[in-house]
Amino acid sequence: MAVRENKRRKLATLLEPEKENYENIMNRLPSQIMGDILLRVSSSIKTLSPLKSVCKSWYQIISDPYFTRNLNLLISNDYSGKTCLIQVEKDLISPPKSVSVSDDIDFQVKLKPFRSSGCPIGSCHGLLCFERNLLKTYIVNPVLGSDNLVMLPSLKYKFPSLYPVRDFTLMGFGFCPKTNQYKVIRFIRWTSRVYIYTLGTDDSWREIEDLPTDRFTSGLPGVYLNAVLHWLTYPRRIKFDDRKPEIYCFDVETEKSHQLDLLPQLPQGRNHLVGLRLGVFHNCLALYINGGCFPEAQGNFFSNFDIWVMKDGKSWANIFRISGVIPASSVWSRAEPLMLTKDGNSLIVYVDEDRCRLLKYFDLRTGENITDRRLTGIYGGRFNTYVATLVSPKHIIKRSTFHNF
Repeated sequence: MAVRENKRRKLATLLEPEKENYENIMNRLPSQIMGDILLRVSSSIKTLSPLKSVCKSWYQIISDPYFTRNLNLLISNDYSGKTCLIQVEKDLISPPKSVSVSDDIDFQVKLKPFRSSGCPIGSCHGLLCFERNLLKTYIVNPVLGSDNLVMLPSLKYKFPSLYPVRDFTLMGFGFCPKTNQYKVIRFIRWTSRVYIYTLGTDDSWREIEDLPTDRFTSGLPGVYLNAVLHWLTYPRRIKFDDRKPEIYCFDVETEKSHQLDLLPQLPQGRNHLVGLRLGVFHNCLALYINGGCFPEAQGNFFSNFDIWVMKDGKSWANIFRISGVIPASSVWSRAEPLMLTKDGNSLIVYVDEDRCRLLKYFDLRTGENITDRRLTGIYGGRFNTYVATLVSPKHIIKRSTFHNF
């Protein structure tokens, strides 16, 4: 035994200089090079998050805004493989253990507890934006938890006139890649006033003066894609039955607006917005049409659940049709195509059916429902699609532009 122990000590003595040299080399590497190595070795949140606990230098590198920006670029190049579902609470009274992730969508990440209240405004680069108590707004990254929650300045305004504006809801959360700035869009209830706030730059909310507000909206948050927010709207000052739905667009960089035409076959009238929903599908602006909401439509053009995408910025293409219709009552409370399965043969759709949250799998060739998976969680909570990142809202507030290591 003594001989073996001596041999072990001699071997350890011989290897010690190599260990020290290795550690010295790693410590001498510039932070930017070390960050690039970490990105190449592990470019997913699931594997990167534990690395923050290895040492102080790695924690600083992974937490740096420059690193998270490069990580976002990698994630955006593989958008379809990073979508997950998270469940957030309906109020601040609920226990903070309510955040959960569906493990059926080929992506799992441990989320830190956070509590939310109010209405969701939008999601961008892993950040969730909520309105609270009508005039307050906050932003949180569920991966980082409540410690990184940021409350924006309160929105102050004069009370509306005696003739309130109804059915005008405009809110969204987006990012400008040219200036590396995040912006929040908020409206004032019962008015046609819309305000914007730039994180890390503005001290208070700015009113958007030249924004056309002569329209009704669907009441849903704006859909963000390629530095533009999109809403479903219809004109206010036109005969009720002649109102044609259209897409209202807001450029996050220029803060200017424009319109996009919808399908000419769509029925006109205010109530038909209930059967329509905008989304993002495989990095394209998508229109989801539930034929169950158009019983008076002629023919079978709207007899199914259809997915249309705009690929060239001008025309729409029908890429998928689900046999039969999803119950009409579920469209308002969520019927949202999420992504394709790993083999590319099935489409996963998130559906609310009579308070039962389901992941429905549909065959891409036939459009038939293959199987369902029931999602469990807190009663009254809501599920949101989410792409996890390590972006910290506190870092965004502290500076207006990203910097190097």
